[in-house]
Parts: sequence; C-alpha cells; structure tokens
Amino acid sequence: MARQCSICTHPQRDEIDQAIVSGEKYRSISQRFDVSEAAIGRHKKHVSAAIVDAERQKAVSGTVKMLKELSRGFDSLARAANRAEEEGDDKRMAYLWKTAGDLAKPLLQIAGDLPGDGTTINIYQSPQWLKIQAVIFRELQPYPDIRVRLAEALKEVEGT
Repeated sequence: MARQCSICTHPQRDEIDQAIVSGEKYRSISQRFDVSEAAIGRHKKHVSAAIVDAERQKAVSGTVKMLKELSRGFDSLARAANRAEEEGDDKRMAYLWKTAGDLAKPLLQIAGDLPGDGTTINIYQSPQWLKIQAVIFRELQPYPDIRVRLAEALKEVEGT
C-alpha cells in the first residue's frame, strides 16, 4: 500500500504549495514548515493547477506594475538629463543619458522595438519567465508600489 504524501496532509499545505509555486528554495520551505526536502520534491507534482495559474496571474500582474515603475524611472532620468543640458552640465547630462540608455535597452529588446543579435525569444512561453517574475517580485517585496506598477505594465504588454 502506497504511503500518503506527508505534505498533502500537512496543516499548512496551502502555504507550502504557494512557496513551491513561487520558486522558494526547498531548503527554506523545509526549515520553515518542518518537512523534508525530499517530501517537497515528491509533493511538487501534487500542487494544484489552480494555484499555479493564480501564481502566474499574480506574477504577470506584478511584472506589469514593475515595468510601469521602470518607465517612470526612465522618464525621470530623461528629465534630469534635459535639465543638466539646459544648465550646461555636459558631464552630468552624459551620465544620465547613459544610465537611461542602459535601463531602456533590455526593455526595448524584450518588447521587440530594438534589434538584438537576430534571435527572437518569446518570453511569455518560457518557463524561465515565470521564475524570473517570481524572483523579481520576491526581491521587490519591500516595495509594494513598484510591484503594483510593474504588474500593471506587464499586463498591458502581455495583453497585446
């Protein structure tokens, strides 16, 4: 007779499932919920598709909001560079435009507005995209406003 999954019967199963879906390291989950890493690995196939879909939607929403915040940051850099130019501070202007360009380049490549090396990547179909979103949102946990703005922006981008 097969043994029942210890995490499926765990009183904090929902929280464990969320941690797995969000990409938290098994060691961290193991320590937090007092379960083995092996049990987490076995349980991963039991995680509800609904939870995965909800986490994906949350990640998309959060990423859209972060992109909006990045866009606002770019606009602020551009305004500051224009002010530096008006004030004749060429060194500061050049630094600000370089910073704005460094920020804009990967975003434009992702959006397809700037040619890269000829390789086309559809990030929305990539499993790595969800992992990247989870990492971004985890790191932006202390900045809820940025998370909201990026999610909104990504929702707009992914909806087109």
